[in-house]
Amino acid sequence: MWLLISIPHVVTYLMRWGIFSRPVLEFSSGTALDPLQAFKLGYGPFRSLPSLTMLCMVYRDLRSEFREFLRNLIEGVGVFGGLDKWFRCEVTVLDVLEFSSYGEAIELARSIHDVDLVLCTVPDEFTVQFSDDPYIPLKQVIASHGIPSQMVTHSTVKYLRSRGVVLANVAVGVFAKCGGIPWAVRSGLYGDLYIGFDVGGGVVSTVVYDRSSGCTEWFCRRSSLERIAPEVGDLVAEVLQDRYRGGLVVIHRDGPYHFTEVHSLRKVLRDLGIDRYVMVSVMKSVPIRLLNLMGGRTQQPWRGTWIRLGSSRVVVATLGIPDAEVTHLGATPRPVVVEVVEPWSWEDVDVVALSRDVYWLAQLHWGTCILRTKLPNTVLYPHRVTTFAKLGLGDVAIESRKLWFL
Repeated sequence: MWLLISIPHVVTYLMRWGIFSRPVLEFSSGTALDPLQAFKLGYGPFRSLPSLTMLCMVYRDLRSEFREFLRNLIEGVGVFGGLDKWFRCEVTVLDVLEFSSYGEAIELARSIHDVDLVLCTVPDEFTVQFSDDPYIPLKQVIASHGIPSQMVTHSTVKYLRSRGVVLANVAVGVFAKCGGIPWAVRSGLYGDLYIGFDVGGGVVSTVVYDRSSGCTEWFCRRSSLERIAPEVGDLVAEVLQDRYRGGLVVIHRDGPYHFTEVHSLRKVLRDLGIDRYVMVSVMKSVPIRLLNLMGGRTQQPWRGTWIRLGSSRVVVATLGIPDAEVTHLGATPRPVVVEVVEPWSWEDVDVVALSRDVYWLAQLHWGTCILRTKLPNTVLYPHRVTTFAKLGLGDVAIESRKLWFL
């Protein structure tokens, strides 16, 4: 059963609602609302890298197309200015290794070391059986050396190697996996330090976003089922001891908190003397749809539309396309429900501002500079880490600022 909320007819009489402004994204030389336009204007990344060394692995039958793909990725083509120009870092390709089978590719990967990233071709997902897909085995071997990897499908190399928009998306992922910060959201955020956690695959993972530095880091540790809540507390404590510099700590969880997690986190925060904190649940699978009724037309809600439900919950449309008509209910974007579980003070906490931050932090997905994401990086990224853990990448010795899971 779905709760269908139409805007503004029902909301006007029953609930408080509004539309959040879009976040201002910060770059090296300016601010913008759209990453692609900012890079086109030459603003540069928020935090650059002095250099980037790359080793490439390519299926032998694609050697010609891949070399063109690699040249376009570094030097640019069409609307894309290239890794070296847009991201202001010197790119060095140490070698291009060719292989004729993916068994051979995995053996080659075992000897790789002393590079910032491995760029490798893989078959398209629908062309191989899951058991034969080399994507995860290659990532496992490369990650075991503490090196992130960027996989590129055969079809991308064959047919999209000169598409600037596609190359821009690959470049953003490469840059963030090597430790660079493409863009940041800092001004106007309600909190100072954002921590998101997820559990699954025998691991507890956290991702931290520091408003002052614009830095995103990831952390992960193994945990048994009966130790999940204490491990969550221990990992968050470890993060806070090294990174807390005062202000408000906001802790995001994907889905509802278990009461043992609340108790564990509360104890950690009090033991560290942190008296300004708030625990927030971000629920992505909710039986709610938002519709915008304008002049007899049914449209998707404006991105950033929010509706307050009671004292502690807010529905937020983190996705939405203005002026796009919806022809059936299934076409409407599913909003997220943001619920404040435990604040430092119910009288002082601003539930709407915390919900706005969830929407704003959803713009910090560095796997693409075009596509929007539904979840904030503090929820999306821990979930990706635990998903990879379930697939066998639970022990990854990669530096915390290198977002290998993008």
